[in-house]
Amino acid sequence: EQNFKAGEQVKVVFNAEDLQTVDGYQFTLKFNEQVLELVTIENGVATAEHFGTAMAANGYITSSWNGTATDNEAFTMIFIAKANGTLSNEIAISSALTNAEAYEGIDYKNVSINFGRDVVSNEFALYQNTPNPFKGETVIGFDLPKAAAATLTVSDVSGKILKVVNGDFAKGYNTVTLSSEALSSGVLYYQLDTEEFTETMKMVVIK
Repeated sequence: EQNFKAGEQVKVVFNAEDLQTVDGYQFTLKFNEQVLELVTIENGVATAEHFGTAMAANGYITSSWNGTATDNEAFTMIFIAKANGTLSNEIAISSALTNAEAYEGIDYKNVSINFGRDVVSNEFALYQNTPNPFKGETVIGFDLPKAAAATLTVSDVSGKILKVVNGDFAKGYNTVTLSSEALSSGVLYYQLDTEEFTETMKMVVIK
């Protein structure tokens, strides 16, 4: 898992702990082409001939591989971010163009993505909520360089406070989920406050 901002390179390493036990796999990777642009795919167990990128401009990449894996790193995709986002909200496995499945002998297995986060930030950061604009629920992510008490405050353009979330949060990446039911529609602002950090960002609620 990772958060990114517009203009940043987004490097996504795909690993599978049991890759050496399967005989092959196939899937469609769907990504939000409004947020991410594919730059290249770096070889792992799978190489260039195992990918179809003809529909990459529309947010679809297909993959089909079979053989004997020598390690667990399947491949790496490099994107450029067109907008701020969170990886788990912008890419997903699907069967849109190629069925998502793996094979172990005559047995079929599911193919899915487990978003791990193994990079701990040493800086404060407040990220754009995703999705945005939103109706229903949205997730606000932020990084703390150490465990700390923090307050997330949501207000409208007039400064009226609509929602306050207080909590003791862990070092690294944290999230707060908000429901649009408790918020007014239109442009709102959310602010993260700790003893050492304050930042405000804008979001849009659709009713």
